[in-house]
Amino acid sequence: MVLGYVARFGWIGIATGWLAQMGVGRAQREAARSDGATETGVALRIGLAGQWPTLACGVFVITALSLSEVATTALVRVPAVNPIALILIEKFHRFEDGILVGICLVLTAVCLPGALLAGAVGRRLA
Repeated sequence: MVLGYVARFGWIGIATGWLAQMGVGRAQREAARSDGATETGVALRIGLAGQWPTLACGVFVITALSLSEVATTALVRVPAVNPIALILIEKFHRFEDGILVGICLVLTAVCLPGALLAGAVGRRLA
């Protein structure tokens, strides 16, 4: 369920972080680099530390949307836990390959942006 909310509302966090980074002037970044700061240090200490109100607003928006989603879906669905693993096993045993492939592609698509971001950060730090 958490992955679903991250996939649905994660773009707001990305947009908020981008806006926070864009709020810092070029002169500030260049001054930090000339003082010996790394790119990661500039992004964290200059870009994000001074932009905490923007980031806090993004967190509040994502939280409000997620809570309203939970409240809305709790009213219209049957309150039962149906883990994705059980759905996959059921579809596999009923030979419903189209739905099985679709579910697997959706799960892969949800994980792909995080994996690409982690790879980019790891490459940037190395």
